[in-house]
This record gives sequence, C-alpha cells and structure tokens, in this order.
Amino acid sequence: MIIIIFYFFQSVAQYWPDEGSVSFGPLTVTSEGIYLQNDSVVVRHFSIYNSDRKNDASKNICHIQFLQWPTGKDIPNSPSSLLKVLETVKMWTQEHPDGPVTVQCIDGLGCSGTLCALMTIMENISKAQVLDVFQAVKKLRATRAGMVQSLAQYQLCYRVAQDYLDSNSIYENLK
Repeated sequence: MIIIIFYFFQSVAQYWPDEGSVSFGPLTVTSEGIYLQNDSVVVRHFSIYNSDRKNDASKNICHIQFLQWPTGKDIPNSPSSLLKVLETVKMWTQEHPDGPVTVQCIDGLGCSGTLCALMTIMENISKAQVLDVFQAVKKLRATRAGMVQSLAQYQLCYRVAQDYLDSNSIYENLK
C-alpha cells in the first residue's frame, strides 16, 4: 500500500498511469482502476511487475491519495476527512496483513509523520485501549527526526484521536 499526501504539481512526477501501463526500467506499473474517488481521497489499484524477476508474480498495490492536505500547509483542509483515509488504510491492511505500508509526502516528515502517528494512535486505541499521542510521536522521532513537524500537526493528532473516539463505541471502554 502506498499513501500519498499531497497534490501533484510540476516539480513532482506522477509515477502511475491513469489507465493502461507505464514502464520504468524493468518495472511495469499497470492501472487496475479506481476503487473509490471523492473530494477527500482517490483509491487506485495497480499492479507492478519486475521483468528482471521473471519467476515472480505481479504485486498488487493499493494507492491512496489524500486530496485535502494542500502542499505547504501544516494541516489538512478537513482534519475529519483523515478518519476516512485511516479507515481505508485499516480495511486494506486487515485484508493484506503482510503487505508493507509506505507513506509519502513532499519532505517525508510533516504530513507523513502526522499520518504515521495517527495510524499508531488509532492502532493503540483499538488494540490496547491506550491513547498516548506523546509516545506515538516520540517513537516515530526516534527513528526519523522531524516527524510531526509543527505544533499544529501535534494538535491535529489530538483532534483526530478525539474525533475517532467520539465516533466509536470503544470510547466507553476507556472511561
């Protein structure tokens, strides 16, 4: 799974085909279609085949593009729309538990770090019934300094966690 958190603009190349196939050296990326598209998110499916590994099958990829986080902004236009993205990620990872998740933004820190922190926070709430934004961010920063770059992004983690708790009966278990 690839989660991309920015609009494309001239300095960033689109690396997938809207339809058909495109090749990058030995890699061929084939569009398998758009699974979901709305004002917040586009979920695409494609396959990737490596011609250097002829015995390997194509890999199926879920590509989630979040459209509500404009380039250069600390937080998305609609923070609550992040819950939709997180739910899509959760459904895909439950169906494909062995597949890696790659999160991509312009600098690999602010937006990506915030989304990774939110994924960790939601998992901790669901599995351990623990809400600890500080520890989630601290753990990410131990492996990559600068994850969750601003106070606004840190506060966003609390806001989205609160929205998540308000929308789920799991909140009753944390009382």
